[in-house]
Amino acid sequence: MSNHKKNIILFITSIFFCSFIIEAYSYVKVNEKLKYGIGKLGNKRKVNSFINSNIKSLHHLRRHTKIKTDNLSTLIYNKVGKGNKKVLIQGDSWAELIERDPKNIDLLLDIPDTQFLLAGTSSYSPSLMSAQLNVIRSQFGESPETIIAIIDQTDLGDELCRYKNLREVINGKVVVRPDPPGTPEHYTLHSLFSKHEVLKSNLPFTIRLIKYELLTDQIVDRMKNSKRKCNYNDILGILKNNISDLDLLYWDYIFTEYINNVFSNSDLKHFIIVTHPHKYHLNGEYVSNINDLIINNVNKSRYKDKITVLDPSNYYKNDGVNIEEIFIVNDSYSHLKPFYITNYYLPKIIQTLINLHSHAGSFSY
Repeated sequence: MSNHKKNIILFITSIFFCSFIIEAYSYVKVNEKLKYGIGKLGNKRKVNSFINSNIKSLHHLRRHTKIKTDNLSTLIYNKVGKGNKKVLIQGDSWAELIERDPKNIDLLLDIPDTQFLLAGTSSYSPSLMSAQLNVIRSQFGESPETIIAIIDQTDLGDELCRYKNLREVINGKVVVRPDPPGTPEHYTLHSLFSKHEVLKSNLPFTIRLIKYELLTDQIVDRMKNSKRKCNYNDILGILKNNISDLDLLYWDYIFTEYINNVFSNSDLKHFIIVTHPHKYHLNGEYVSNINDLIINNVNKSRYKDKITVLDPSNYYKNDGVNIEEIFIVNDSYSHLKPFYITNYYLPKIIQTLINLHSHAGSFSY
């Protein structure tokens, strides 16, 4: 064999050997990164797959610090109670707060023959609630006969600022995409799963590692050069003035779409919409109230006879509750104090539910 052929063989062998070493190194690094990413979420691959799949249409899920890997639906809703009647409670952090206090759960458990599906998720607004309802119905086969929607004053700003450019309708169903990886928003879990998809692809490990590092650099650069698009003034500042005609038209479209989706299932009998003013409504700083918008939407709906709009704050004066007892101190978003939720806010919601079901002959209480 000539020296030329030997050199070619040696060169090719060296390339294969180096490629093998690089691929072996990349294999180790990829698995290290996978272990780190998955470990943060309970070291369960199915947890990652579930979240990664659902955030593509739900933007973000419920808090996942205590994941029940044998029941991943808890990342979207929790079940409380048993019975033939199913009641779904949707909303943002105001709805989420209800299930954090065992005293509130006890109040729900006192209602006979009723199972509650608690789906309150921080920063959800009607677009996400509609998308969530689709998942609860289609993916988990739930068909609540009553839906309680807790609509917060922040929902208007969330729809106009946070989700307007992320939502779309696909095959008649609303989806709200996650923020692009690296976006400096509150809910950027999508960055983790974008990396996860690269690491779990069918490409050679070396290519996966290169794409992972490039994606990481892109995310970091985006975070450095981007500003958070929605701050306090964007979400709540809109309430300090009269809402523009353009914004009002957009809200009407979004909320009517949600109402129609609620009643798209024939099992739905009752729809309760709950609102509550913020602290700055009561002192006159906020002039726009989402309750007024909702009443207008309901009055125009063909389902208005099946809809109840409830503002529990209408009772607080009669109940002898002072404003200092209602809202958490120094909370810009005017979340309610636990005592007020348990003793005034939630009981009014429950009583409305009981009255509707009793009138329909569902149960007596």
